[in-house]
Amino acid sequence: MTDHYRRLFELSDEILCVCDADGIVDANASFERTLGYTLSELRANPEVNVVHPADRERADHVTQRLLEGGPPTENEFRYLRKNGEIAYMRWRAYFSPNDKKIYASARDITALRQNAEELAEKNIRLKLALRAAKMGTWAVELATDTVDWSVEAYEICGVPADTPMTTARFFDVIHPEDRARVVAAATAVIERGEKYDVEFRVTWPDGSVHWVHSQGDVFYQRDHDLSTARIVGTVHNIDTRKQLEFERNEFLSIAAHELKTPLTPLLLGVDLIDQTLRADSNPRTLQIIDTFRRQVTRLSRLVTELLDLGRAQTQRIELKKTEIRIAELIRSVVKQFEAQLQDASIGPTLQGPEELKIECDSFRLEQVLVNLVANALKYAPGSPLEIHWLSEGKDVAIRVCDRGPGVPEHERARIFEKFARASSYRHFGGMGLGLFISRSIVEAHGGSIHCESDPGRLTTFTVRLPARL
Repeated sequence: MTDHYRRLFELSDEILCVCDADGIVDANASFERTLGYTLSELRANPEVNVVHPADRERADHVTQRLLEGGPPTENEFRYLRKNGEIAYMRWRAYFSPNDKKIYASARDITALRQNAEELAEKNIRLKLALRAAKMGTWAVELATDTVDWSVEAYEICGVPADTPMTTARFFDVIHPEDRARVVAAATAVIERGEKYDVEFRVTWPDGSVHWVHSQGDVFYQRDHDLSTARIVGTVHNIDTRKQLEFERNEFLSIAAHELKTPLTPLLLGVDLIDQTLRADSNPRTLQIIDTFRRQVTRLSRLVTELLDLGRAQTQRIELKKTEIRIAELIRSVVKQFEAQLQDASIGPTLQGPEELKIECDSFRLEQVLVNLVANALKYAPGSPLEIHWLSEGKDVAIRVCDRGPGVPEHERARIFEKFARASSYRHFGGMGLGLFISRSIVEAHGGSIHCESDPGRLTTFTVRLPARL
């Protein structure tokens, strides 16, 4: 071997060695670093066999075939390092008939094999956990429309396991009333990178309908390149939970109706007492009447929230759409809080185009705005209230702003869940249903609601609705 080739041989990161029928003839520094043995140690101790005992017979067979003039070969063998650890090496070797020697190069793939084994073990644990939880997995390659379902996913969706799956076939399985909602959720994942999290019904071949909950996320081989995108997720049956929710909502509905029935005459009675006694009563009596009215009104609002909670959870919020002027609706809402607003140091700021119209259920939109204004006055008493409305493309945006304690960033999505309260507001009363019901009403209109907050300075709730339903 010339000096140049010898130098290259020694500097190579590849494991290089030369063998003949008697064993190793030459090896480079990478060979010694990988196994811990020097070439002189191996030559001085012929009884040392660095090949793992379980692989020796196969390694001897490969070596013998090469020495007999066999073709170049590629193999993986385990080796025993000097410190007792196992090393995995992938070899390429050929036999030179001129000098009757085997020339070989190898890579240490120990880390790759260990990672593969750890990944395989984690996959087994994941499959066991998913099986125990009765969950299925799925994946979609967007570029090729290739859909991969686990056996459990087929079972959960009621699809025969030998059915070739595509996105079109998947959408066929979804109940017709839920299909558009699932398509919208999938579109949001692809176009805006949102999390896929949706509950919907599937129809089995026998005609039975079942509820499932599916979650997923999108992954890219290259940054936000849809041609390399893959959506991966899980699905599980929630029939039992939906049945319990239905029974609970039925109970809430019946209880709320029973509670609401005596509240209406109570409110009328308070008004009648007020009209009868206001002219002749002393301030203390009038104060008692006002307190009575506030408490009955509060109880009526809580009962209404219970009714709306049941409707929201079963997606039964019905809309009676009419065309209205946003400005008129907002002024009507603000007028309901006239007494509280008089206590504020600065009156409310109402700003927006007078002629801006929207097609909506005015009663339901009023309910949303009443809740947002009530929250602003409750959590930021005495501070200025601002309501702005404007047209944004095909949408109408309404913003309700206050300067209360604000909402921490990590809680801004959670406050729209049922019974959720921001940590800065927990000492206030209420059931934590208002924002959940508001979100349900807004989403029933095809819109969105979100919160932006600079704690202690400005908190803004934005309702965005399509101008036309």
